[in-house]
Amino acid sequence: MRTMLFLIAIMLAMVLLGCQGDVQHHVVTDSSGSLTGMVVSPEPQSLNIDHSADFFLDWDYGYAPPSTFDVKLEKVSPDGSVSPVLTVKERLSAGHYRFAPSVSLPAESFFLFTVSGNNKTARAMYHTKTGWLLNSSPRVSAIPGEEGKAIHTITEPPTQ
Repeated sequence: MRTMLFLIAIMLAMVLLGCQGDVQHHVVTDSSGSLTGMVVSPEPQSLNIDHSADFFLDWDYGYAPPSTFDVKLEKVSPDGSVSPVLTVKERLSAGHYRFAPSVSLPAESFFLFTVSGNNKTARAMYHTKTGWLLNSSPRVSAIPGEEGKAIHTITEPPTQ
């Protein structure tokens, strides 16, 4: 019995320590592009996103990410204050990234997804669905473009 409890305690510690994620990700690429041509999914300013939504960054054909950029996800409270959401970064391929929240996102909450690079910042706001059994279902990873046209391309205005 003691051995079984010890093994359970070790497995629990491994899960907790291994899945925490980070408050902010500093991404280093082998490119020298910009935020121009960046595609964010789910579509920015989306209402009722799923509690298990992952966030994706991609660059359209012909565009490249900056050499470095930072990404963070924050929960926005009704009073305007923000609190960080831990995410896990996964590089899917060159110029394609997934940022998965470490836990299910709370229901009826606003979130701010921020990408900064080359002295430019892009922000997207989201609102999660209504629900009450959030942590009882497993996380489901979204597939880039699974929402059809639910993508948003960021372009920079022409310089004058």
